[in-house]
Amino acid sequence: MHQNADKTQQNKSQSVVDSVAQQQVSSEATFQIVDNRPEAIVQMKLHEFTNHRPFVNNQLSQFNSEGESLSAGNAIQGRWVRIPAELAMQERAETNTIDKCAAENDFMSAFRYHISTEPLIATRFHDITKMFFKNRTLYAIVENILKQTYEEGNFSSLDVLNAVIAHLPLDQGSSVEEFSQNLSLVNVSRASENEKIIALQSIINAKFQALGIPPPAISLQDNLKSKNGEFDSTTWSFSISQQGLNKPMSEWGSTAYHESRHAEQFFMIARLIVHEKMKPPHSNQLPEHILAQAAALPPLTDVEKNKAETFYQSIFGIKSEHRQQTLKKLFLYSLDEVKNRLSDFKISEADVIEKRKVCTDYAAQYKKAAQEEFRKWPDEQQAKNIEALNFAKETYEIRRQKLLEIGEKQKESYAAYIDLPEEKEAHMLGDLVKNALEKFNINH
Repeated sequence: MHQNADKTQQNKSQSVVDSVAQQQVSSEATFQIVDNRPEAIVQMKLHEFTNHRPFVNNQLSQFNSEGESLSAGNAIQGRWVRIPAELAMQERAETNTIDKCAAENDFMSAFRYHISTEPLIATRFHDITKMFFKNRTLYAIVENILKQTYEEGNFSSLDVLNAVIAHLPLDQGSSVEEFSQNLSLVNVSRASENEKIIALQSIINAKFQALGIPPPAISLQDNLKSKNGEFDSTTWSFSISQQGLNKPMSEWGSTAYHESRHAEQFFMIARLIVHEKMKPPHSNQLPEHILAQAAALPPLTDVEKNKAETFYQSIFGIKSEHRQQTLKKLFLYSLDEVKNRLSDFKISEADVIEKRKVCTDYAAQYKKAAQEEFRKWPDEQQAKNIEALNFAKETYEIRRQKLLEIGEKQKESYAAYIDLPEEKEAHMLGDLVKNALEKFNINH
């Protein structure tokens, strides 16, 4: 569940006013795929560079009489380019080393050697694959990708890197970046809410299929009140509020990633249950087809198992009662209730202003009348005016205190809510996506 939060604290009721402020943008036509960001241009240049390097199965040309190589792979604008013999020998040595590693089924080393002259790709691949040595499932996936690309004769650096990233779980920084980049390519400045949902569904489907997890269905809901989105494990779906989709992409993109991570968390719990022979939760909270798919995958690694156990205990286990009480308080002291108290407060505020004006205007009229004849002051009418003003002030103060009280309780309940392990992680990842999309300067 992804809720709105007011992270800035101001004096008295103003913080409540700020916490419920909304932003809206128009949506009219279809979305398009565009990519004119500087990062994309750099990637295309890198891709162009890697595609012009001699790959695994490329054959080096014969040396000419001058000791230089004439390589058709390095033809530019239809002309032959002479390659110094020293460079040609270096390229041949690289190919031989890669072939030797591949012959020993060490495709990881083969690819590392291949990208050794590409610092950006090499560093990125090294950082990503550090975790593979602790996760044999991921290691096997990467080895299979590298073997396939080797057999196809093309260790295209960016293609391999992106294929590897696609198999990383959502709690990895590279997956956050992957999702943010994919979503940033979708031009939805004039798209309808349904078209935004379709774009999100396409991105989520591709990621979850690579992970071997059934993708959650995404829907648009207009009755989520103060919530931006909500995941339902029983239907294996999550919804995004209509209000949320009218916000900037960084907001609803963050919500989509947040809810997607919840789906992945529940799938981790399903894998834990089936491989540890645990009793599934009641009321179909984990559907049969989810448990069946979880059983088809290998057991969790120790790191994954520890996370899954934490999520299980919070949602279904010994800490589930605490979670239920936390969600109950979040409902009782919701932003919607704060809005109601705020509305009452503003009515009282306006009433005090009106009653004070009545007293002031009547006093001004009395001064004119007092010049003509002596009158007791305050007279009966002004006494009634003052009584009404005092009552309005009392009501105003009562409602102000109630507003401040529920505002504090809402903050406390929200803090307890995002401290739940599954929510703390999902909110953290959602914030990372939001920051990434904001860096792309996307305002639609």
